[in-house]
Amino acid sequence: MKPIPKNKHIGVSAKLNLFIITLILITTLGITSVNTYQNIQANYQRLIQQGLLLTDLLAMNSEYPLYSKNIDALQKTVQKLEQLEEIAYIVFSDQQHKILLQHSFQSFNPHRQPIPHLTEQPPFPNLFDLLRHFKQIPTLDFHKTIYGLAQTDESGILMDLTADTDRREIIGSLCYGFSLDSFYENILQAIGNALIISLLGIIISTGFTVWITRSITRPISKLAQMSRSISEGIFVEPIRIKGPDEVEKLAHALNNMIKRLHGYQLRLENQNKELENQVLKRTHELQLATEQALNSAQQAEHANQAKSQFLANISHENAFDRATTALPYDGVPRRKIIVEIDQRHSRLFQNRGRQTGTHS
Repeated sequence: MKPIPKNKHIGVSAKLNLFIITLILITTLGITSVNTYQNIQANYQRLIQQGLLLTDLLAMNSEYPLYSKNIDALQKTVQKLEQLEEIAYIVFSDQQHKILLQHSFQSFNPHRQPIPHLTEQPPFPNLFDLLRHFKQIPTLDFHKTIYGLAQTDESGILMDLTADTDRREIIGSLCYGFSLDSFYENILQAIGNALIISLLGIIISTGFTVWITRSITRPISKLAQMSRSISEGIFVEPIRIKGPDEVEKLAHALNNMIKRLHGYQLRLENQNKELENQVLKRTHELQLATEQALNSAQQAEHANQAKSQFLANISHENAFDRATTALPYDGVPRRKIIVEIDQRHSRLFQNRGRQTGTHS
């Protein structure tokens, strides 16, 4: 494996992708968490309302059996509740809080919690507490005090909700537990669905983000590569880049710059070639002039040598003549003898000329 260079930096595209993906992740998880919590809270409130409504219905149906302490009638009410899987237990008590009937259903686990004996409605647990103590609170407990009229006639056996409070008396109470098992399962299912939706949203958003960033950074990478080539003196062909308007404008400007630089390079190469040709021509001319100068110098040197030789010969002859004429002949200097001979020759030629003129 190749070692990772220590000075390697993360590219702009990687930073942008990481930032956008992190932002999408936080946003998606935040939105799904808030929506999931709101849905769970709405279901919890709906569960409480259903429990209160069921409490009122049970109170109306069990008023006369409690008033008459008819256990069989209460048993029939309990049998009807067997069809409701959410009911965990139910307890009927008289006005002295003495238990008349107590029954637990299949959804109730006595090992987790004993059947409570309530004398009043307890406060409902907060949803945050339910989520924090997940599955540690098995039931929602509902309590209802049942009132009856102090004096009744044959037509006033059932409770009159519109009657005055002073004419009402307690005839008993009921409490039952609403199992939260299905509620907890719904919470898990909602959280699972939220995670799946978040995961799909993150995957789709991430893919779309990567595609968007690549459509921006890929042309920029090509432009950066082109710029590096230009900095190295390599002028590539103009490229066509499709992308955002800003990137296309940048590519168009860079292509124009490449064209101008390429034109400058061609003109500079032509000027360099012309200058090289001129230098070669001047160099050739200089070589010819140098050769001519060398030939002239050689000729001058030969002429000087010939002149020197000639002067040396003349000097030698003059010296010989001077030496020869200076020598004596029979005691008479040679120069004097030569002069006399010349004079004799001159008189001889003159005499012959006169003779020739007389004969003519």
